[in-house]
Amino acid sequence: MLRLVTDHPAGEQRWLLVLYEPNRERELKQIEKAIGKERQQVAKALKLLQRQTFACAHDAQQALERAGQGWHYHRVQGQVQAHTQYLQAGRPGPRHALPNDLADPGPS
Repeated sequence: MLRLVTDHPAGEQRWLLVLYEPNRERELKQIEKAIGKERQQVAKALKLLQRQTFACAHDAQQALERAGQGWHYHRVQGQVQAHTQYLQAGRPGPRHALPNDLADPGPS
């Protein structure tokens, strides 16, 4: 319970603030439900983001920041890691290990 007395031009005002416990419990349940729902949305969004391929680290970081903008209860922090993508399945040969734009040109 909180008591508050204020001066008002019409006279002194007295306020009494009472927290009703059942309302507080109901509000906590609603917040927990909203957090759980958002947690599922976050997991789904991050799973989709994780599967995407980006041209550079900057693009990946921007996509991560955009994904986290609409969330009220969660914050996202992450690191961008390079992932080598080979041109074909199987054991890579000495000259075919990396895509053409990343491969070592070898002796000229």
